[in-house]
Amino acid sequence: MGESDMMAFFLEDVLDMLQTWESECLALEKDSSNPDFNELFRIAHNIKGSSKMVDLGKFGEFIHRVEDVIDLLRKKQIDFNLTHVELFLDVHSFVESWLEGLSRDKNYFPIDEGLDARISAIKNSVGMKAPASDNTHLQAAPFHLEDHGDKIENQQGAKVMDIVIDKNLTIANMSEILKENKFEKGKSYMVKIQSEVLDTAGAQYLISLKKTKDLNISFKITNRESLDTLARLGLEGMVL
Repeated sequence: MGESDMMAFFLEDVLDMLQTWESECLALEKDSSNPDFNELFRIAHNIKGSSKMVDLGKFGEFIHRVEDVIDLLRKKQIDFNLTHVELFLDVHSFVESWLEGLSRDKNYFPIDEGLDARISAIKNSVGMKAPASDNTHLQAAPFHLEDHGDKIENQQGAKVMDIVIDKNLTIANMSEILKENKFEKGKSYMVKIQSEVLDTAGAQYLISLKKTKDLNISFKITNRESLDTLARLGLEGMVL
C-alpha cells in the first residue's frame, strides 16, 4: 500500500469514527446523569494511534490533548457538565474540517485559538481547590487603580494595562473574545470583567490566563451574577 493509499484509508477510517463520536456526544447531551466516556476515549486513542501511521504529528498531538480531557472525566478528576459536550462537538467539527484540508494537502494545519484555550483551561484546572475566603466581594486584585487613560500603575510603579471585557464570557462568545483581547508575555494587566453571564468555558478561559507563565494578570469582576457563578463552581479563589 502506497503513501497516498494509506492517507486515503486514514481519512476514511477517522471519518467513520467521528460518526460514532458525534453519536456519543449527543447521547451525553440527552442524558448526563450517568455519563460514560469510555467510547469517546477509545475513539480518541485510536485516532491518535492511526495518525502516527501516516506521520501526522500535529494532528496526533491535538487528539492526544483531547484524549487527556476525556481521561480526566473518566477518572472523575474534574466534574462533568454540558460545556464538555459542547467542547467535544466543537472538536468533532474542527477535526472534520482538518480532515478535509488534509485530503488536499498533507501539511494542512488549521488553528483554532478558542478551542485550544478551552482545552488548556480544563487541563490546567485539575487538582486546584479554591481557598476559603472572607472577602464578600470576591475581589483580590493587587493593583491600585487610577481612572486616567488605558494604563495604571501598581504599587511598585510598573505599568499595568487596563483591559475591559464586556461581552458575556460564554462558550458562544469565546472565539470573538480571544480575537479581541491579546495578551503579551512579560507584561502586567488588570482585566475588568463586566460580563453579565459567565459559564464554565468562561471560567476556564480566566483560569488559563491566570496560569499563563510570564503573564502578570489580575481580574476585577463587577457583575454580581458572574461572581456568584464562580463561587458556585468553587473557582473564585483560582481566578481572583
